[in-house]
Amino acid sequence: MHALQLALLCQEGMDPPLRQRVLEQWMGGQDPLPHLPPRCRRMIPALARLLNGEGLWRWEELLEQLDKGLLGLLRPGDPHYPSLLAGMNRPPDPLFYRGRPELAAEECVAVVGTRRPDAEGRHLARTFAQALRDMGCVVVSGGAAGIDGEAHQAAGVSRTVAVVGCGFDHSFPTWHRELFHLIGQEGLILSEWPPWVRPEYFRFPRRNRVIAGLCRAVVVIQAPARSGAINTAHHACDEGRDVLVCPGPAGHALYQGSHRLVREGARLMATVEDLREDLGLLPLARGVILGEPRVAAPCDEAQDENELPAQVEDPALWRLVEQPLSLDELAQQLGAEGLAARVLEGELAGWLHALPGERWMRRTPIGPPLAL
Repeated sequence: MHALQLALLCQEGMDPPLRQRVLEQWMGGQDPLPHLPPRCRRMIPALARLLNGEGLWRWEELLEQLDKGLLGLLRPGDPHYPSLLAGMNRPPDPLFYRGRPELAAEECVAVVGTRRPDAEGRHLARTFAQALRDMGCVVVSGGAAGIDGEAHQAAGVSRTVAVVGCGFDHSFPTWHRELFHLIGQEGLILSEWPPWVRPEYFRFPRRNRVIAGLCRAVVVIQAPARSGAINTAHHACDEGRDVLVCPGPAGHALYQGSHRLVREGARLMATVEDLREDLGLLPLARGVILGEPRVAAPCDEAQDENELPAQVEDPALWRLVEQPLSLDELAQQLGAEGLAARVLEGELAGWLHALPGERWMRRTPIGPPLAL
């Protein structure tokens, strides 16, 4: 692989056909930049530098690390590329890894939840992670503080997969550095980004998508109303995975998102026996519990189109994405300042759906997609 090929492979916002076309035009002596689609115009400065050879030394060093086995690279079609990921609508390509990629081929179940759990949440995360390990499952989570860290440690570093939202040169949170090191030696750590990429807020929904796609089911321990765990559950629905939710006291802030998932069709899971029963009865990657497209009922058709779902706190953005729009198209209507943060808030709240080609759309004509 040439350094430029690897750089283009990791260029965010470019799908595989576009990457191949840019590479072929460049190798044929043509300038591919004038032929980029409108949604990719903002990439032109970075691509121009790459095509001129600027900064390729970093990618050459990365190729050397791959050759020496300091980290690995997985792409769809590779022998160790997880089959569940390969069946996703948009398989992540590439995936960098450290550790044992064969772990991802085993029965994987995600355990996710808030970064700020209470003592009960930590206890539940450890209990269910240990139960999954004892059932022969591999526990998958995002390496974050709180529920994620408890799940990784309770499962044991040799029976866990951490999917992180940054490159391997960084640790997020910093106090998990030793945990990531051990998982990279005995378990498996995955990232969509090259090692030098820093953790930034907009990367975590993509990380959540990989967590959901890698697993047959997602276990939600404690999820507030706005939570990355809710985002992971939405991705699980989109990919036909099962969502199992541990309930808590009525009105408790740490369970508001969890209870919403249960109301909207997720499977309630209160005990280890419930977990064992659900995993024994649910075949791998069956049809979705949540997120099936609804046939509009008469009351839906009659609903005032200006009436917002309760979760929507950005009416201007919500009304604009009735049809798929890119960031560039949204910026023309809403302005570029703060737009990425607004889109991320919509994804985390559950009413905005990321589509291929970095486009976004409402999850249903009247709001979130989870209600059946």
